Amino acid sequence: MKIYLTYKLKNKDSIEEIIINPEEYFKDLENDNYDEAIAKHDDEWQYILELNPLLCIQDFEYSTAELRGSKNSDFIIKTNHFDNETKIKYKKENSGYEIIIQCIQIAKNCISITRMERDNLNSEWRNININLALNYNGGENEKWYNSKKGDYINQIIIDEEIKTTADK
Repeated sequence: MKIYLTYKLKNKDSIEEIIINPEEYFKDLENDNYDEAIAKHDDEWQYILELNPLLCIQDFEYSTAELRGSKNSDFIIKTNHFDNETKIKYKKENSGYEIIIQCIQIAKNCISITRMERDNLNSEWRNININLALNYNGGENEKWYNSKKGDYINQIIIDEEIKTTADK
């Protein structure tokens, strides 16, 4: 069983492939149980950068991670990269389950993330959540908003503008 990392760089016509072991991809892998395993990184390009530190995220047009050869846990993840933090991530598992995660960088310190899933090709897409993050790089000012909880960007902007104006 192997993980195939495939990627295309924006300035190259060729597609590159790196093969790694599941132990390099997953953390706390027990008894070859990939259904419960958690990836070491959020994005497949992070594994590629570990192996080729001369690259940077802006170099990628797309990257994929594919687990092949497991009994039940094969999957493929493909990420199309755009500028900065904007990307579309698609994952399909052997069971037919699919998820799409769309990240759009709205401003330098603001990102919107939408997640949709479906159980198989015959089922409807479900919106899991729509989140908005301000100052999202893990600092003390990071704040997340969720539209399912009634948080809306227009209210956030209005509130922030009122606060900024009052502070002047």
